[in-house]
Amino acid sequence: MASGDIGNFQIRKPSDTLDDSGEQDEFNKRIQRTGCFKEHNAMLDCHFESKDWRKCALEMRQFRECFAAHEAQRRQRSVAERAREAVVVERDADGRPAAGRNPFDSGGGSCELPQGYAGK
Repeated sequence: MASGDIGNFQIRKPSDTLDDSGEQDEFNKRIQRTGCFKEHNAMLDCHFESKDWRKCALEMRQFRECFAAHEAQRRQRSVAERAREAVVVERDADGRPAAGRNPFDSGGGSCELPQGYAGK
């Protein structure tokens, strides 16, 4: 089935649709950000042409796999970002860790042992 006019209605493939301002709607923008827009459009176009989701199993699987890969990457980035945020060290004007923040450097270059600690 191809795009065309039927009475006052114009039939278009879902991948060809834009909102009234010529911009894609927010849903399509979100799908585009996943990197799976091509797979999404192939799935919608298949259903548009066949009118039967059962005939679009391949397109649905490709979209599902693409989206799952995107979600895994998003979760991994999120974990990495949280880890970076947890290891923030205050720095002085020279870019060195600020005194008292680095457990290995008390500012004098050596650690002080507690009183009475002899060490062995």
